[in-house]
Amino acid sequence: MTRVVTYSPLRRRVPPAVDRGLRFVRHPGAYKSARRIRGKQVICDCVNAGALFVHVPKTAGRSVADGVFGRPLPHYPIDLYRLVFSPKEIDRLFVFAFVRDPVDRTRSAFQYLPSSPAAHDRRWADAHLRPYKSLDAFVLHHLADPDVQRQLHFRPQANWICAGRTGMPAVDFVGRFERLQDDYKVICDELGITAELPAINRSPPTEASLALSDRAVERIYDV
Repeated sequence: MTRVVTYSPLRRRVPPAVDRGLRFVRHPGAYKSARRIRGKQVICDCVNAGALFVHVPKTAGRSVADGVFGRPLPHYPIDLYRLVFSPKEIDRLFVFAFVRDPVDRTRSAFQYLPSSPAAHDRRWADAHLRPYKSLDAFVLHHLADPDVQRQLHFRPQANWICAGRTGMPAVDFVGRFERLQDDYKVICDELGITAELPAINRSPPTEASLALSDRAVERIYDV
């Protein structure tokens, strides 16, 4: 299987110790928070399995994580993992993610958040989603708002899987929600495991209020 190049030539010329030091100086708070991730049991279990899963929200990540690792995984972007692990450590791991058509992902997030089991998700939905009677209105009038773009479920997928400095994918394999079963098998084959893909957090049938105009679809792709 052909893998995506994880680090750019420019990054490879920077000694790891110097690079990590620069990141600490520029973002000390983020770096200190990220270091705590390394000791989390869920991350240790992933590393022991020889993999890191970049869990992009609303891309069937819960099912993939449960199938591969036997447990849910948090939503951490690849840049956060790159603060925690050295380039050599990451090169020894199979780093993968799943992405989804942006229109379907936006629709799924809009439908999910008001009834999310997490109270902070529901509060956010009350403030940002409920004022709009339809998904179309939300997309046209509010999707591009910075507060929306920072919310985990609406954050652009490139922000999860691409390196901040290069803007290029920094993972070894990007699976597609639209070919979930086939790409899930690729991951299992790479890790040398046999595991069924469970069905978790399936979206309910699409309602009329979730219909989108051509203009709204264009807005989603533009954002």
